[in-house]
Amino acid sequence: TSAPATAASILWLLSIGVSRYRQPDINLQFAAADARAIATTLQRQGEGPLYRETRTLVLTDEEVTRERILDSLERFLGQAGPDDVAVIFVAGHGVQDPVSGSYYFLPFPATAQNLVSTGVRMSDFDEMVRVVRHNVRAVVVMLDTCHAGALRVASPSLVASDDPTARLSAGEGFFLLAATKAGEDSKEEPDLGHGAFTYALLEGLQGAADADGDGLLSVSDLFGYVARRVPQLTGGEQHPYHKEEGTDLAFTAV
Repeated sequence: TSAPATAASILWLLSIGVSRYRQPDINLQFAAADARAIATTLQRQGEGPLYRETRTLVLTDEEVTRERILDSLERFLGQAGPDDVAVIFVAGHGVQDPVSGSYYFLPFPATAQNLVSTGVRMSDFDEMVRVVRHNVRAVVVMLDTCHAGALRVASPSLVASDDPTARLSAGEGFFLLAATKAGEDSKEEPDLGHGAFTYALLEGLQGAADADGDGLLSVSDLFGYVARRVPQLTGGEQHPYHKEEGTDLAFTAV
C-alpha cells in the first residue's frame, strides 16, 4: 500500500540537463530537452488530486554551474515543507576523477582539466539531498549521467562514472532511479527525440505505468515500468537501477 500525498502538498521539482558544454566535443543530444520535458509533464500535477501546486526550477546548458546546482538544492528545495515531495532530475555527464577516485557531475563549464574546481562532487550532492530529505515527506531522485560513449572519444582521461548512485542514501522516504546499471552506457535515441530513460519516464508518467488503472502512480509503479521499458527501447543494452527506502509513495496522478 502506498501513502497518498495530501492535496495540501506541493510538488517541488529541480530539473537539470546539460547537452551543450564549454568543451563541445563532449556535448550530448538530449539532456537539456529531457530536463525540460520532465518539468512540463510534472508541472501538470499541480492541477491534480495529489498536490495543490507544482513549483519547478529548470536549469539547462550554460545555466548549469556548480554554484547554481548547490544553491538550487539549498535555497529552492529548501523552501519545501514537511507535507511536500521534492523531485530532483539530473541529466548530463557523470565522471570519476582518475586521480582522487571521487565522482563528479559535469556542469556546463567543466572540462577534464578543471574538474575538481567546477564539477559537483557527488558526495556534496548526496549531503544536500539528505538535508532536503530531512525537511520533506519524500525525495525522488532521477539520474541519467552515464554517457560513456560521448566521453570516450573526447576526453580519454575522464572515466564515465560507474555507479555513484548506489552510495546515495537518505533513509525512509528516499527513492532513487538511475538510468543504467554499473558499467552500462545510457543511450540517446534520435528517433525518440530523448534519452531512452527519459522517454520511458515520460510514457510512464503519462499513464503507461498505471497498471491497475486507478489513475494514481506510486513510485514503485513508475520505477518498475521504466526498469522494464528501457531494455525494450535499447535492445537489452540498458537496464535502469532503482532503490526505494521506506513506504511506497502515491507519487503522481495520471
